[in-house]
Amino acid sequence: MGASSATSTLSTTISLGSVVPSSFTKTENSSASGWGSGTVSNTAVGISSITMLTNNSGTVTEPSFETVPYTDYWDEVESPLSEWLQPTITVPYACGTVSAQSGTYFVRNRTIQTSWTAKLEALDLSGSVIDSLSLSKTNICTWTQASLSPTSGNRGRRVKFRFYITSSDGINSITTKDSYIWGGPISFYYVINDIGSVTDSMFDNISGGSSTITTGSFTSQPINTGIPYSHIY
Repeated sequence: MGASSATSTLSTTISLGSVVPSSFTKTENSSASGWGSGTVSNTAVGISSITMLTNNSGTVTEPSFETVPYTDYWDEVESPLSEWLQPTITVPYACGTVSAQSGTYFVRNRTIQTSWTAKLEALDLSGSVIDSLSLSKTNICTWTQASLSPTSGNRGRRVKFRFYITSSDGINSITTKDSYIWGGPISFYYVINDIGSVTDSMFDNISGGSSTITTGSFTSQPINTGIPYSHIY
């Protein structure tokens, strides 16, 4: 009688585990220790917040109006009887003449004296004024420096800067074409003189006001989900 043998086939199936998370969140706001265990780049970690750092190492494009025409970098608005000029020297005043505070050129606005006002303004990207500095007539032929500093709530916001002059003739303004992260005080020089029935407003040599830090990041520490690895497929 011949020998015989038996054969069999074994098979199994692996199915999904019993726990399959579709999302996971973890709140870390009880202390700075959890935040502090992450990796930061140009950011500061607080107890329940992460804030991007800024500096004040930059300034506006074309700060001394040396490019002719300066309107390559500034948007200009003129009222009907007024004008913006880009001189190297002005007409004589009773106090003498005015030349550029820095470089060769500066900007000069001529408008009617009646109801005259002048400001440096910071605008958000929708064009709304978020801060401003009012200027007074100097009636001297030497440059005066002034500064506009951001509030704590405005520091780090993206803004444009505008010299804004009004009179009975209407609105005159020049606004930066570019926007900037407002990192600290923006300073500038100005001379504002009356001559006849006209007010001359002159501006030059802007500095500061722009952060060269424009991005930041925070990467958290590894988070323990509390779910055993063997239960996740």
